Amino acid sequence: MTSIDIAGKLGALVRAQATALQAQGKAGDSKRAGKESSTGKTARGADDWMAQVSLTISAISADDPQRRGKAFRAYLASALSRELGITQVHGSEFQHLLDKVQETMNADTELKKAIDQAGDMLLRQVADKS
Repeated sequence: MTSIDIAGKLGALVRAQATALQAQGKAGDSKRAGKESSTGKTARGADDWMAQVSLTISAISADDPQRRGKAFRAYLASALSRELGITQVHGSEFQHLLDKVQETMNADTELKKAIDQAGDMLLRQVADKS
């Protein structure tokens, strides 16, 4: 039986999307000016998805000491539901899955550093849009 290394795949996804978000921030001005590439529809879908994640993150209290972790958890929940096609993300089964994935990812020290950086980046993006 082959096991699915979901934490590893999500770790790769986090790294890839963090890189893409950083590149998007640098190229954002030209996109906002109305230029659209051949992947415009995909970029718009990603923008809509990240707008939803940003909205969730903006609801986290600014003085919450666990803000960075909660920001990443909001992102992770969204990414996980999107990748797996799960629409019911508020149920206890999904939350249990999310807990397990997050625990597994946090156990990897290199990935934990990337998670912390991603959490900081997500919070900066939300703050920049405010």
